[in-house]
Amino acid sequence: MLTRNVFFEGKALIDDMSFRRQIAEELLPLWQAMPNSTGTRLTFAGRRDADAPEILMVLSVDYPDHAALEASRASDHRNHTRDRSTVVLASSFHVRIHHHVTCSGWMPAHGMRHPIMTLSSNETWRYLT
Repeated sequence: MLTRNVFFEGKALIDDMSFRRQIAEELLPLWQAMPNSTGTRLTFAGRRDADAPEILMVLSVDYPDHAALEASRASDHRNHTRDRSTVVLASSFHVRIHHHVTCSGWMPAHGMRHPIMTLSSNETWRYLT
């Protein structure tokens, strides 16, 4: 499984509850309808380290594979969603947006297979197969 994470770094221009309501009402339904996605999560910032950048929220959209992700990125819905997001976000906060694709499970990448690493309850790293 691949997850396309979108980090929204910046400062809100409106109060926190109004910001969250606006995102939930105007953008989340568009994000949840991304073609080929298998799951969508939106998390809002809690605490952070003193020297960490200010991340207001993180959008995570899951895809079964690279083909599904690329088809979604090329879709008309994605273009509409990006345009609408730009308008809504411009009125709500100053932001820098960056995307990161992560994988979980065994996914072929450049002819290699990469294991998941997890932190177990006894806090030692182990590989899952």
